[in-house]
Amino acid sequence: EFRQLRITCHSNIAASALGDNEFALAEEHCTLALELDSKHPKATYRRGMARIALDKLELAEEDFNAALAIVPDEPQSLAG
Repeated sequence: EFRQLRITCHSNIAASALGDNEFALAEEHCTLALELDSKHPKATYRRGMARIALDKLELAEEDFNAALAIVPDEPQSLAG
């Protein structure tokens, strides 16, 4: 349960950082969330968004492909 809370916190910090255009911070917190749960779809998607802004396009593409592989039937759920 504590592990899941940490994942959620890192993912939410990343979402806030994206909204504040703090892309390096967003990437960092997504990576921390993904170290705890490598299949967390929103953290994967958000890291891709941060990486686009950081001009890390190949890495962003990898994240988007991974996110879609995690939730292939619900891609709209990633943007929330």
